[in-house]
Amino acid sequence: MGSCCEPGHAVRDGADAVEPIAAAARVAPQEWRRRWQRSPEIVTDGLPEQPIGHAGEQAVSRHLVAAALGRLTQEHRDVLRECYFLDSSVAQAANALGIAPGTVQSRTYYALRALRLAIEELRDVE
Repeated sequence: MGSCCEPGHAVRDGADAVEPIAAAARVAPQEWRRRWQRSPEIVTDGLPEQPIGHAGEQAVSRHLVAAALGRLTQEHRDVLRECYFLDSSVAQAANALGIAPGTVQSRTYYALRALRLAIEELRDVE
C-alpha cells in the first residue's frame, strides 16, 4: 500500500490511481476536518468592541433596569447584586447571603426572569 499526499491516506490496492476524482473527493473533506481541528484559537485580553448606541438609548436602558429592579423582591435584588454586580461565584454569594448554593442558582434564575418581564412591562408603558 502506498500513500497519497500524507501518511495515513492509504491508496486502496491501486483503486485510487484509476479513480483520482473519487480519491480526491474522499481525501479533501478529511484534510479540511483535520486542519479545522488543528487550527489554533486566538486568545485576546479583551472582548471585541461592541457598537455603542446613542447615549440617550443607554440612559433609557439604565432607567428601565433601575425601575425594573425596584419591582423585584428584596431576595431577588440581593442575589442579583451578589452574582452580577459584585461578580461573586455561586459559593461566595451563598456564603454572603447565608443560603444554600442551589438556592442562589434558583433565585438567580427566577430573578432574571422577573427582571426581564418587568423591563418588558415598563417598555410597553413608555
